[in-house]
Amino acid sequence: QVSIVLMRGSVHRIALTNVLYIDVGKKTNALQRLPESKVPDATCFSLLTQNGSLDLQSNSKLERDSLVSCFSMILDEVHANEDWRALYEASPDPSLANSSTAGGGTRPTPAST
Repeated sequence: QVSIVLMRGSVHRIALTNVLYIDVGKKTNALQRLPESKVPDATCFSLLTQNGSLDLQSNSKLERDSLVSCFSMILDEVHANEDWRALYEASPDPSLANSSTAGGGTRPTPAST
């Protein structure tokens, strides 16, 4: 199967050390404003930092879950000397911070690997 990559908006760069958490689904304000018919919850996830989020949409739920698992494993390596999930819990609620939507609340439960 071929993945189709579409970008909306400008290119964003986020250092992995700045990513505190991964929200699965349409948890940020920006994603919640998008209609379910055009941007399904099952294909969305967000990389959260203390300054906001980068909202992403995959081509399928399976692709989204795979990407979330990969990012979780990478964050475990990047934050090897600290618990990145604890960093998230200690930070202000990033889900409600400024969002940047690329592609396509309540405080979520940390993503499992």
